[in-house]
Amino acid sequence: MTHEIDAESGQAAGRDIHNNQPQSNVINVNFGVVRGGHQTVTTGPVHIEIHAPQKSSPIRVSMQPPPGSVSEEQKLQLRDLVQQTVEVESQVRRKPRTFQAVWGAFQKRFRVTSYHMLPAAQFEEAKAWLQQDIARVRSMKSAPKKDPAWRASRYRFIHAAAKEIGRSDDLPKVMETRFGGRSMKDISDDELQSLYQLVAGWKQQARRNGGT
Repeated sequence: MTHEIDAESGQAAGRDIHNNQPQSNVINVNFGVVRGGHQTVTTGPVHIEIHAPQKSSPIRVSMQPPPGSVSEEQKLQLRDLVQQTVEVESQVRRKPRTFQAVWGAFQKRFRVTSYHMLPAAQFEEAKAWLQQDIARVRSMKSAPKKDPAWRASRYRFIHAAAKEIGRSDDLPKVMETRFGGRSMKDISDDELQSLYQLVAGWKQQARRNGGT
């Protein structure tokens, strides 16, 4: 059964809507369309609870993710990446974005009203997009001095990316030829950044060649 609820655009979920008939039970109704302003948004089931012993009782409307959306574990990964973005920006940028601003950019990029609605098929793309956002901030000139986790983040990326594309054995050779056999912990920030860019180039080339 399909129903329509008129509300402010994007505000139907979680809002109180008054029912003019007295009710005393909790009911479940499936809604196919929620309309707000000039937009009509197709959704999955909408759970409606009526706690109403008296007339004109409030109805709480909440959106339920459609089938095929990201899992709870995937949602947590996305939230963690957004939180990382906010934390890194607060340390590096003069005008860092808020948590809400980063989510807003995410929702605009993937054309969803909530990350709950993101199709599972787009999870890897969304994850990579957020990781690239963090990488862009950490590539700023001021990042090594302002971000206390900068070097550790570079170590993690270099080892993980080299392993992912099957080039872990090439790292010792690079350390020997480029940095005289010194360890990553012993090279300077500029040298570590150059190594990071080298491995990032390996990864991009592997993708172009049809690898991971």
